[in-house]
Amino acid sequence: MKDYFSERSYLHKNRQHKEAKEWISKEEVRRHPQLDLYGEEREACDREREEVRRVLSNVSNILLNGCDLILDRTFDRIGFNRIDDEVFRKLVKARLAYPTSKAATGEYLKKVQQE
Repeated sequence: MKDYFSERSYLHKNRQHKEAKEWISKEEVRRHPQLDLYGEEREACDREREEVRRVLSNVSNILLNGCDLILDRTFDRIGFNRIDDEVFRKLVKARLAYPTSKAATGEYLKKVQQE
């Protein structure tokens, strides 16, 4: 009989101890709440950063020149690609990109040579 009451008393004390710890934790949170200023905005910003990282990690070459992409296709469709001369190709693309300005054609060629 004594063991029954001592075991029951022990279990009761453990349960009370656990309940007391839970109450203390809840009370600490109630008295000292964690302030999360701009939490939703910060989460949205973090999601956006992660999306940007994901997209940029999939891009192999960001520095593609859009004008070159279009003019290369035009050059090939006209049939000038049969002439195997890189200087000729660059000169034609420069004149197509800047048809009214001979000075701009020179600047374009300088830029292309630097790349």
